[in-house]
Amino acid sequence: MCSRNWSDYHRNCCWFVIPNYLFIEREPHIPLDKPRPLLETPKPEGNMRSQRGFSLIELLVVVIIIAVIAAIAIPSLLASRRAANEASAIQSLRTISSAESTYIGTQGSNNSYGTLNQMNAAGMLDDMFVGGGFTKSGYTFTHSVAATPNRFCADATPIATNGIRIFGINESGLIWQGLTAATPCDTGVLDTTGGSPIQN
Repeated sequence: MCSRNWSDYHRNCCWFVIPNYLFIEREPHIPLDKPRPLLETPKPEGNMRSQRGFSLIELLVVVIIIAVIAAIAIPSLLASRRAANEASAIQSLRTISSAESTYIGTQGSNNSYGTLNQMNAAGMLDDMFVGGGFTKSGYTFTHSVAATPNRFCADATPIATNGIRIFGINESGLIWQGLTAATPCDTGVLDTTGGSPIQN
């Protein structure tokens, strides 16, 4: 048993007797007459300038820089998107024209153009080109055929701001741009009012 009248050494090291009579020394502890230190709040390093956040002027400068970059980048991004949509619309009209040329020579006995559904069933168009029209890459497409005289037409009208120009094509294979008619393609006839041909 440890005595209360310990020496300085005994107050720091307590001895215990175990059955096998071996003495095990435990880790020194803080003397009873010495108060346990309280947790101290770490002191900030450096001056007050290094500890504070951004000033209002600095934040305003950052916001202005971001606004300038956005004002330059966003219009260019939208213009690139419109150009990509218009290029996709032109390519889709060429696909329809090519399928019509194949259909009239193989399925239409050289005197009848096919609808989108007929050309799709014949394996000349994929499943996107079905019905009387479809939507692709921000454009709405309309297609129609006429038997007398034998002809077809298709147009592409932009949805909202996805494009600027309206395109159209007919049995001549010539693509028109800038069409202004309310319904450029109707009953197999392409109304080219206000438009101009695109050089293929």
